[in-house]
Amino acid sequence: MKILILHGIDSVATARRTSIHHAFFLPRHQPGHEYWLQAAQAPVTDTLRNEEFDAVIIDTTFLCWRWTGAYFNEFKRKYDFVRDINAVKIAFPQDEYDHSEILETWLIDWKVDIIYSVCYDDRDVFYPTLKENADIRLGYTGFFEQEDIELVANCASPWDVRTVDVGYRAKQLPPYFGWFGKLKSDIAASFLEAARPYGISTDISCRLEDAFMGDEWLKFLGQCRFILGCESGSSVLDPRGEIKAKCNDFLGKNPEASFTVIADSCFPNEDRSRPFTAISPRLFEAAAAGCGQILVYGDYGGVLKPWQHYLPLAPDASNILEIVSAMNNTDQIKRMINASQRVLLGDSRFSYKSFAADVIESIQARRPDLRRDTFDGTVSSLLITALKNSERWANDYNNNSAQISSEKTQKFLANVQSAVEISLNTPEPRFWGKYAIVILVEIAKRILRVAKRSLKFVFKMRGI
Repeated sequence: MKILILHGIDSVATARRTSIHHAFFLPRHQPGHEYWLQAAQAPVTDTLRNEEFDAVIIDTTFLCWRWTGAYFNEFKRKYDFVRDINAVKIAFPQDEYDHSEILETWLIDWKVDIIYSVCYDDRDVFYPTLKENADIRLGYTGFFEQEDIELVANCASPWDVRTVDVGYRAKQLPPYFGWFGKLKSDIAASFLEAARPYGISTDISCRLEDAFMGDEWLKFLGQCRFILGCESGSSVLDPRGEIKAKCNDFLGKNPEASFTVIADSCFPNEDRSRPFTAISPRLFEAAAAGCGQILVYGDYGGVLKPWQHYLPLAPDASNILEIVSAMNNTDQIKRMINASQRVLLGDSRFSYKSFAADVIESIQARRPDLRRDTFDGTVSSLLITALKNSERWANDYNNNSAQISSEKTQKFLANVQSAVEISLNTPEPRFWGKYAIVILVEIAKRILRVAKRSLKFVFKMRGI
């Protein structure tokens, strides 16, 4: 099958590891297909517009562009050719409570067939019209990768000699995510204050400068006995981004305003009417690192149970005595860690490998007539190779086998696209045009040969 992946990964240096995994899981685990990659920020060529695809994957990092305000309409026009592609279209939205009406209108306009909703229990709220024609399935914000489990195991110290009792990193979310979004940073302050008298070693921060990127996050987990956490989500529904706009305007005029004042002024009686929650990929990472998990009471997708898989923390940490007592019961904690590893890492439905197989099966179920061999022609293979460079670059980064800069990748991509466009737009290409393409094909071949030697896995490339 020929599959177009629309994503928003511009630089792996600033992208979260989980975002990279999510955007590129299909080529990684289903390499027998032909993948065209298109970053949201990249130019849209005539070749891309005129190509025929069997499936279009719209990643959450691409759907995030609905939050760009007035620019969104221009962005959507840039990609409106997707609406007319005769292919199975699959979307992976996240934060569905944020600009939910904008999201549904967009997916309806593009005739999306399948949606993997991470807030599946609230699908009727987010997709009141779309649910009549689209197949809405249970999705997750992330899954586990087997190589991450192995990497964490290699980085992790034995549990008994780890240097940090409780670790945590979180971003302080804007007020328009409501009380539930605010909880992410509140539990950091509440736990630090409550745990201070008990001599607990902590490494807890919500400061942007303390965030970990790439493998550093996994190494951090490997030094923590326990990880603090809560469910992801929001307690405010913002269909068109109007609440967000009000909050930003109010904060611009009142930068020192408290959350309560902002909530009363910008979304009175809207907060906590119902929480929109999703299970976080951090749970899988913590389990892989062999960390005990101290989590705010929650549903956690019906997977994790309090006292069986995690220590349940009150939102204000008022039950700290109970938590500290349990933390000191090493035998109980190790049983809890083993139990969480069994349910999170032992269940194939939470793996990207299984998820990739499910996505491919869903495409084939809707289009059993899909053609199998459409990869032909030097120009087509060259363009595909160029577009795939961003993915290979991300894989190199993930495997820690190479560091390819964003600038070099983008420069190579621009050169290849330019040569391809010259060839396609010339009725009878002159000798120099053909010669330039031959040179670029040879460059692509050399890059692929290096990648084959350095990567643990290789995408199946035919025709090169």
